[in-house]
Amino acid sequence: MEDEKLIICKSEVFETIFRSYAKELKRFLYFKTGDTALAEDILQDTFVQLWKNCDNVSYEKVKNFLFTVANNQFLNYKKREKLIRAHHKTFP
Repeated sequence: MEDEKLIICKSEVFETIFRSYAKELKRFLYFKTGDTALAEDILQDTFVQLWKNCDNVSYEKVKNFLFTVANNQFLNYKKREKLIRAHHKTFP
């Protein structure tokens, strides 16, 4: 059904998804980062990505989407962090 794809774009459904998964996702991110502020930043970016892609994510796969995006955001952060450290070693 076409409406199933569009349902995530409704603000009340999106809010329900946020309330359902935010706490678990934040715990997952905190476990990976060890930093509450960073975990919250990645959490926010993850839900922004969900909102931007709400037309393309089915309701049944929203949890998988959230955890995949959050993990990718974390990995991107680690890559940037590594690059910055390498740059500081090269140019003190």
